[in-house]
This record gives sequence, C-alpha cells and structure tokens, in this order.
Amino acid sequence: MGKSVSKTESAPPPTANIQSHRIDLSKDPSTDHGPVNREKVVQASRAVLHLKVGGSDIESSWVNAVAVSFMSKDGIKTSGIILCYKHDMGLSSDTEYSLHYRPLGNSDSTTAVSLSAVKPECTFTCPLLYFSFIQLSQETVESLKQSGCFFYNLQDQVSPVEAEDTIYLLQSPTPASTANTSSSLHYVQGSVKEHYGQDIWYKAVCSFAPGIPLFNSSGELVGLHKSDGTVTAQDDKETQCTLAIPLTAVATVLTQVSLNCDSQSLSLRSNPVDLTSYGTQLEEIGLEVMSLNPSSERYKGCLMYISPANLREYITAIWFMPTCMGWYWSPTDPEGELCPNWMPVNRLEVIGGFWHGQIPAPKNVTIIRWLDQHNITAICYTR
Repeated sequence: MGKSVSKTESAPPPTANIQSHRIDLSKDPSTDHGPVNREKVVQASRAVLHLKVGGSDIESSWVNAVAVSFMSKDGIKTSGIILCYKHDMGLSSDTEYSLHYRPLGNSDSTTAVSLSAVKPECTFTCPLLYFSFIQLSQETVESLKQSGCFFYNLQDQVSPVEAEDTIYLLQSPTPASTANTSSSLHYVQGSVKEHYGQDIWYKAVCSFAPGIPLFNSSGELVGLHKSDGTVTAQDDKETQCTLAIPLTAVATVLTQVSLNCDSQSLSLRSNPVDLTSYGTQLEEIGLEVMSLNPSSERYKGCLMYISPANLREYITAIWFMPTCMGWYWSPTDPEGELCPNWMPVNRLEVIGGFWHGQIPAPKNVTIIRWLDQHNITAICYTR
C-alpha cells in the first residue's frame, strides 16, 4: 500500500480560520471568550503539569503531562499522570521524578508546588499509542490536589472527535517561565482533518511540544499532541499535519489495566499467553517474525510480524503487532520513514491516509480475521 505519513519536525504553515486566543482567568465567567466553554477550559488547564527525570536542572528536560484518574478493571481507583512516551526519559518504576505544578489564574487557595524525588507506584508504556502512564502515590496525589491540581476522570463521557471539528490546544508555560507568567491562559485553535489509525490528524498554525492537551468547544479534554508529520492524502497530494493521541483510546487501555506493582506486569482484555505456543500456527497463516532494528527505540522490546509482499500477485506487505490489547495491523512499515496508522484486527478497512477505506488483499484479510477470531494477547511488561 502507498505512503501516508512522513516523520518531520517542520511546523505546518498558517491555515485559514485557525487562530490563537488568550483567556483572562481573572475576568467574570460571563465574559465572552469565543466559542469555548470557559469554565471547563480553566478546569482542564488545572490538570496540566510538568515532569522530568531526577533532579536535572536543564530546562528542556521538562515534559508536558496531564493528571488523570480512573477505575481499574479490578475496581481500584487509580491516579497518576499521562504523557507522550519519550524513549530517552528512562521511564521506570525504579526512577525518581520531579513534578512541577502551577495553576493558571489568581486564587488564594492554589499555589505552585514542586515535588522532587517522586517515586512512582508503577509505570506503563504503550508503544502503539505512544503514551506512558505513571501511577502516583496517594501522598503525591494529595500534595498536588492541595495546590489546586485537577485529576481528569478518564471515564467521563466526552463527545467523539469527528472530521471538521474545531479543537483547541492549551499553551502551558514551563516551570522556568512561570515566575513571569500572567494569569491569562492561551490556546491555539485547530481543525480536525480525519482519524489516522488510532490517531487524530489535525491542522494547527504552529508546532507544539509532545503532550500538549487538546480540548473541544465544550472544554472537554479529547487528546494529547503527539508529533508533526507530512501526510499523503487520498488524492495522493502531500500535506503537512499534526497528530494527536485521542484520550478515548488512552482511557480504553488504562481502564482495562490490572496493575501488579510487585511483578511490574499488567494484563489487558484477556489472560495473556506466550506467543511461542502459537509459533507454528502463525507461520501457517503466513506471518513471519520481523527482526526489529536495535536502534528502534519506540518499539524496543515489542514483537512485530510481517505478511510479506508478493509483487506477482499485487499483494503489498502488511505489518502486525501483538499487544496486551490484542493485535493491530498497518500497511506502513513501522521502521520506515513513514508513521504507521495502526488498525485493530476487528477492522478490515484502513483508517486515514492514502489507502483510507480500502481493504487489504484476500490473503491478508484471512490473516486479520484469524487473529481477531483467536483473540490472542501478548504479555506486556511495564518499564
């Protein structure tokens, strides 16, 4: 299948009807702030904080994070932070972190807080969706709440993100800049193009750091900015875009998690199995184990399979990844120059990009259906 998203760091050019705004939180709530729900925007902004590994003084080492809570599949209320996965951060349950939270707005009851040597209860990374979750201790959660931090409930119902929707990106100041930051809250307006695999493909006027939260006109958090890219659309014309992780997809994963901090393992959806017991069957249906490039950090430690191309029969290659959420497939080489759009095996049509709406060759359809029917999940470990 054809190319779809090329990895790049260039910022998208200005787009018509996409604007930058400032909300002054000191003004009366009835003040007109445009099309967004001011009260919910303010609440969403108070779920944003910054994190870095250890006690590094390097300003660039701070990354964006969002405070969340959810009920695990074991019925345990869990609180922590989500962020876009960065392979060079060394996320681990044995690593200590620094957290910085400063509420935007004027309030006597909310003050900035900096926490060092924070030891997480557990950490979990999902390479497929490109996010990490760090479970915080109750003591850390309470310290953040006392400073006004809002833990966003992942199980709250939010409106689905659709093509042509207007979305907004919060502009959160870094810890070093907060001393000179006013109470105003900035946001940049964007426009959703379509879904791209598990991601949201949208347009905005500038580039952002990973982890910047997106919200809709109702003030609901709907995603995290992931990366910039160049997309080959259905008309085969390249266009610059930005990609975001939908919060609904993050919630689907985390609300099925059973955290076991002693073994640092977690299972999702069904009991995980050792895939080696399916080795012969996977070979028989046409899958080959893919040798991942050792320098490939994003998929480090992951299993990957390929259904090879057959040019004589006009069959393109399809890549498969078993996860603890089930199997996913993509028409794009995960280790190539293009970002893959991953689809779950309960879906046969490509989502987004040049091949949007198309179905793979019959040979690959048979493989996808077999994997869906057998409902195999892979063992996955936290990092």
